[in-house]
Amino acid sequence: MPSPFASLLIGALTITWFITYVVNLWFNYAVGLALVTYYILLLIYRGLGKMPLYWPNIFFLSGLISLGLAMYMGGSRLVVFPIASIVSLIRRVEGRQRPNYVIDILYSASLPIITYFLNYQISLALLSLLTLMVIGIPRRFGQAFKTVYSRAYPIGSSLGRASLIIVLIISLVGIPTIDVFHMLFLGFIAVIMSSLCIPMLIPGILWFSMRFYGMFDYEIPIILFISALARTFYFVNEQFLIAISVILVIIAYVEIAISYLSGSRIKVL
Repeated sequence: MPSPFASLLIGALTITWFITYVVNLWFNYAVGLALVTYYILLLIYRGLGKMPLYWPNIFFLSGLISLGLAMYMGGSRLVVFPIASIVSLIRRVEGRQRPNYVIDILYSASLPIITYFLNYQISLALLSLLTLMVIGIPRRFGQAFKTVYSRAYPIGSSLGRASLIIVLIISLVGIPTIDVFHMLFLGFIAVIMSSLCIPMLIPGILWFSMRFYGMFDYEIPIILFISALARTFYFVNEQFLIAISVILVIIAYVEIAISYLSGSRIKVL
């Protein structure tokens, strides 16, 4: 884990970059490059190695390099970094930290190249295919995914993988690139984060306990997945499906907010 100083510096650089990027200040890339460089040095110093604990960080490192490139080139290329980060988390949480050298190194080496060419449909298809190969298909989910925090994960993980398959198909059949990006952001990133980061990682980091997560503990990733499908295939019935997509996202936000409001901080002695 990084030191408090490292965490504060990364947070400050991230917020500063975001603000300067949004208002289009000329030095926003310098701030972004400083963020990426510091994070890479931090990983090299104490976060890399062949040990199972460290190996998934190779995806995060590749994602950081891709992030630096995306910050310079702009556009939706920023999607590669959260995907690489999620791949690292999935490999850890599903207990598959050990390296598969051929696929893992191919994926890590390819991410910056894919980032550069990401506006082409074939690059989106390749990103989805390689991501699916690296995270694999879990044979089963064990007893660890039976708590209030983790019941949503098996569903979210499965739907996230299904989203990658959908992205692969729609990229190859010529669906507009912006719609493919929406499927990646909402169908893969949001679905996985709603079932992994929001209920499991954030409470664990903040020492926060929730009594429940969603009305049934598992429907939030399903809602977001359906929203992603409605947004991606909106051209079938534009106004209706866009409205459905937005309403479902709002429902997911409300459920998450209620879930968090149901909890409380854990006192650490």
